Amino acid sequence: MKKWLLIALASGVLLGASGLGVHQVARAKRASAVVNSSLASHEPTARSVGARNLVRSTVFTDQHLGDDAFVESFRVDRIPADFEPQRAILLSGQHLLNGHADTFASIVAATQGRTTVVALVDSDTEEEQLDAILQQRNLDGDHVLYVGLPHDSQWIRDFGPRIAKRNDGSIVVIDAPYGEQDRANDDVVPTALANCLNLPVVRPPLAVDGGNLLTNGEGLLVTTQRLVAENAFDGHNSGTIAEVLREFYGAKESVILLPLVGEPTGHVDVFATFCDTRTIIVGEYDPKVDPVNAAILDRNAERLARVMTRQGPLQVVRIPMPPRDNECWRSYTNVVYANGALLMPTYSDMDRSVERLVIHTYRELLPDWQVVGIDAEALCAKGGALHCATADLSMIDRLPLCWSAKSFLNERGRLPHSLPWSELCDYHRDDLRRLYGSSSRSPNFDTPRQRGSRTAMSAAR
Repeated sequence: MKKWLLIALASGVLLGASGLGVHQVARAKRASAVVNSSLASHEPTARSVGARNLVRSTVFTDQHLGDDAFVESFRVDRIPADFEPQRAILLSGQHLLNGHADTFASIVAATQGRTTVVALVDSDTEEEQLDAILQQRNLDGDHVLYVGLPHDSQWIRDFGPRIAKRNDGSIVVIDAPYGEQDRANDDVVPTALANCLNLPVVRPPLAVDGGNLLTNGEGLLVTTQRLVAENAFDGHNSGTIAEVLREFYGAKESVILLPLVGEPTGHVDVFATFCDTRTIIVGEYDPKVDPVNAAILDRNAERLARVMTRQGPLQVVRIPMPPRDNECWRSYTNVVYANGALLMPTYSDMDRSVERLVIHTYRELLPDWQVVGIDAEALCAKGGALHCATADLSMIDRLPLCWSAKSFLNERGRLPHSLPWSELCDYHRDDLRRLYGSSSRSPNFDTPRQRGSRTAMSAAR
């Protein structure tokens, strides 16, 4: 049974369509107003700024920092760690389809019976092709939820939503500015998903790629100097960044490490991962192979060893870093935690004894977990690995309500762009009836297929 959520983005209101630069995009995001979250009374505002302002959820930005009562009510208490229970794993089905079909199939196989895989696609055709990939490998894709949402790349860890918990226990979505100028669709994804989950949005005044922010789930955040460099144009330094991480990410302590020299992303997930609240794994280069980065990782490990957690000193465990292959920066810490299954990247021409040592280390640290190796050579060649290509949807109490994509498409097979983006995000039956009325493209909400889709989703929940 097809399981679809359609989120239509009208091309005329996409950020970037008006030629906004990186700095303008960041400023536009921070200029968002607080919008009434009532579905009945919502009126889109600030259309000229871009799609990010057309939201149904309450939005908290740095403009509200002077309002103590508002800030306190919206203050983020914490963001969950990668190793915590996952409601779903988010990935780009569209981009894994092209060149990474085996990776997609391996992730689906490893997560069967453990969590839902939410795959972003851009058409019915892509959904059918992904289904065919699973069928060819005799895989059951019942836990795969296809979400129709235009996006530009597979690196969803960096641009995707970050789920957080507020002081009052409620859940919010953090949507940080995304500085890739040619990926305007990527930049819209977090708020679009928040709208369809009817969750409030928090927008920090800081460009934070998800791959460059790790947490132990108890307020300890780890990043690299790349975060400081990327936000310097806005006047940020390590001090102001620590303040933003405290206000918008619930940080009780922030540790800024050195990035690897020559590695293009500068992200911390290339060489580190938390496996529990007081244990972090840090890669280790052979000084004979890469003396500069070997010294950097040793220094980072020493810095982390001085950090205190609630349970005592942070335990730092070292594992070998696989040697780079030209521009492919391999990593054994770029892993995915999936409710008892650890998905670890493997590489086709690596020394198997080294990989066995890494797997043995993970099994010792996570004795109740299954360690699953997934070939990440093709992903690595494009600049990332498993953690980079996925995002966590944790702490949410439901998955998005889904509809068949074909019921929303017009006779040309296109999305009905005549309707405002904010209204097309609305997944509620009554509102959809109100929007479509009795027109020829009105979805039939009472067909067996629609009932089956909702039944399938209820079972998946």
